[in-house]
Amino acid sequence: MPDVAWLEANTTDVQYRKWVLFYRAEPWGSEIEWLRAAMIAAMIANVNRKRGSAVIKAEDLVPNFVPPGVKPAAAIVNTVKAEFAAVFGGRVKMKKKGNTNGNK
Repeated sequence: MPDVAWLEANTTDVQYRKWVLFYRAEPWGSEIEWLRAAMIAAMIANVNRKRGSAVIKAEDLVPNFVPPGVKPAAAIVNTVKAEFAAVFGGRVKMKKKGNTNGNK
């Protein structure tokens, strides 16, 4: 079975980019499976909740597998972007939390 080193040596940049695009369109793996299960659980909980009680979102039911003290991937990416900007004298536009349209 191929390992990471084999894949790095035998995968072209174009192939890698195609896999990234495919994953964005059709995610796979345990994270998406947890989200799918959480969507069903949230639906069942919401149809059975008492009138006036808070709506349960699927995101509230997905476990957080990041150990305490470890930065989530998004925080690491933002740190790297800021470091590149500092080195090359540019700016990095950061999205504010909760802002999905890219505007500040």
